[in-house]
Amino acid sequence: MLRKIFCGALIAVMAVGLAGSLQPASAQRGSYDVPPRKVVLLGEEIAKFTRETDDFEIDAGNRRFTHLRMLADRSPIKLFHIEVTFGNGKQHIFNVGKIIKPNSKGILLELPGRARRITKLEAAYQTVRGSKRRGIALIKGRVFVPPPVAPVAKFVTVGDVEARLRERRISIPVGRKDGRLIAIRLRVAGRDVFIRTLRVVFGNGSSQNVSINGWLEADTRSDPIRLAGGARFIDQVVLDIRPRRGRRRAAFQVLGQKAIEHRRSSRLGEAVRLDRRGLPRRHELLGSADADFSVRGETIRVGRDVGRIEHLVVRVLKNDAYVDSIIVTYGRGREEVIKIDERFRAGSVTPRIRLERPRRIRSVQIKAQSRPGGARAKLQLYARLAEGWRRPRIQNDPRPVRLKDGKWAMLASRSPALFKAEQVIIPVGRGVGPINALRLVIKRHDVRIFRMRAVFMNGDVQDIPIIGKIRDESTTSIVRLNRPFVREIEIRYQTNLNFKGEGLVEFWVLKARRRR
Repeated sequence: MLRKIFCGALIAVMAVGLAGSLQPASAQRGSYDVPPRKVVLLGEEIAKFTRETDDFEIDAGNRRFTHLRMLADRSPIKLFHIEVTFGNGKQHIFNVGKIIKPNSKGILLELPGRARRITKLEAAYQTVRGSKRRGIALIKGRVFVPPPVAPVAKFVTVGDVEARLRERRISIPVGRKDGRLIAIRLRVAGRDVFIRTLRVVFGNGSSQNVSINGWLEADTRSDPIRLAGGARFIDQVVLDIRPRRGRRRAAFQVLGQKAIEHRRSSRLGEAVRLDRRGLPRRHELLGSADADFSVRGETIRVGRDVGRIEHLVVRVLKNDAYVDSIIVTYGRGREEVIKIDERFRAGSVTPRIRLERPRRIRSVQIKAQSRPGGARAKLQLYARLAEGWRRPRIQNDPRPVRLKDGKWAMLASRSPALFKAEQVIIPVGRGVGPINALRLVIKRHDVRIFRMRAVFMNGDVQDIPIIGKIRDESTTSIVRLNRPFVREIEIRYQTNLNFKGEGLVEFWVLKARRRR
């Protein structure tokens, strides 16, 4: 009996120990752990209460990294700087000077360049004074995952015909059923044939002539012939051969290499919701462009002052349009080509064109073509702003709204320039008294606001999220201020281009009631 009790207790203890050893890494170390497939731990050290500099020797093999993330465990840690040594011997220093709290997302640092190999890390940090115990500093790296290589399409039969060799010219129909082709090959079954020239007739009526002047042996394939202009629809292939006497016949085949379809799912997302007028909901209009009858690009200037953008949407008007691609130029000048390759009817809206992450954009170039036989298509570019950059809703009532905690008063009125953007400073001072909120009233003409912020008496600055084009006879929503006493209001704006004159901007503030 005692032996059975002892064996049962031993089995229970072993089961508990095994269950503890099989817990995931996130449960053993904390909630900061991430899947090791994309992010790996590069090193961890205990941080003292005095500033120290530790070296992290990195043994990552051939892996390359795009970002670094600094995390803290147990106690808060103040990170002063990180010096990174890359595989080519060059170094880069990140001056941080911030406090990292435990169980937070930490600090994300983007490495210069697309993907870099790291050999050494040197970090200066310390545990925040007043903590009960020393913290642990962890450095993780985001591994660069190269995009998958598109497979090479095989040659398949796209057209065949059986003809007599007494004829000098043989036409092989192809058609559009097999899609766009980027290259073709010839194959003759049964007989050797001497081919002088080959002419490819495309779907739009144009042609490409190829001089061969050689024998094509029976049951063999010719060398690949690349089509001019990339992927094309082929109507027929015409061969000019040397005729032969007799009743000999041969089977001619055209083998085509299909164009690899672009991975649209990587950037084209789900459809956007439209309002009653057919406009994308909660999207901001950035500009418009006209599509000609040939594929060409027209650039729409956006500007970094608009804020960070999550995704883009294109609305097609007046005529059907074929959108080939868009070229996005980000705030730092890097360009990215996003392939679309789809046709859209007039009045329709493209799916969401996702970006890598919310980014500031300088300009967007849309390469599109209008459907022949109609008017030029008009393309409107919309954007969804990231959280924290969304513009307030514009109300049509130009009259200021009274609130219970104070009364509205007009601080000043200015007329923005018509042909260039200008920066204006509206002085406020303590003479105006404490202010709780502000709003703008636009009159005469539309006004475009690029940036606006409030500077308080203690030097603090608050960015006012009123950005973009505001229509005439409209009022912005109320923007609450972080502090009551404002020293000045800075605004950069411009009257929207018109032929009637400048607009008028009224600055209204909500004065706080003085306590009796």
